[in-house]
Amino acid sequence: MFHSNAKHMDIKIPSLEEIEATIEKCLSKHLLAHSSYSDSRKINDSLLDRIGLNEAMEITGLKQSAIYKKTMQGDIPNKKFGKKLIFSRRELEIWMDQNTVRKRTPEEIASKQLAKIARKRINKLQRNETGRL
Repeated sequence: MFHSNAKHMDIKIPSLEEIEATIEKCLSKHLLAHSSYSDSRKINDSLLDRIGLNEAMEITGLKQSAIYKKTMQGDIPNKKFGKKLIFSRRELEIWMDQNTVRKRTPEEIASKQLAKIARKRINKLQRNETGRL
């Protein structure tokens, strides 16, 4: 028969917020000790800036296959962590700004169409003139 003389101990289970705070604190200490960062705020910002494929899809509005294609072509900023793609929210926003075409006004569209029609008519007139000579 087994008899225990050990005192009864209460075990406290930490909340999700406490676990997250502990992990963040440990990561910050580790990154400070093993990187060139000197400001822990920069570390926290860089950790919060990292996103996965699903968030990248939401930000860009692109489908998963389009993002994979653009990463393979080197068209979209990304990094790999093992086999997992990771993105920087900031870099994606800059990339979106650089690759977004401004919508043209109706006046700009009409002006471009008129210029195209004018060029065609001038070319046609020039061909007719050279045919008469």
